[in-house]
Amino acid sequence: MSDELEYHALHIAVESESEGRAILDELARDPGRFGEIARKRSKDPLSAANGGDLGWGREDDYAEAFAEALVKLRPGGLSDLVASQYGFHIIKLAGTRPARFVDED
Repeated sequence: MSDELEYHALHIAVESESEGRAILDELARDPGRFGEIARKRSKDPLSAANGGDLGWGREDDYAEAFAEALVKLRPGGLSDLVASQYGFHIIKLAGTRPARFVDED
């Protein structure tokens, strides 16, 4: 894992693969609707209220499958459907930045 970058991630979390595939089809037609779809259909109530926005985090802040998909994306990129222990996710990478280290001394 790399702690050199922080990732600004958004996601849409759903219960089933079929629901996730349907949302991917919608996003293929109109990627600009990501936030709207997240607000209406994501099962993650905290991020859904913010259009799927998870804020900034390091790779190890996320579930393994989620992190593996996230770090492969380029800013603005959208993942395929990602299965994790929490269900299925469609991930969008808003951006990256150098990790901010906290001096604990």
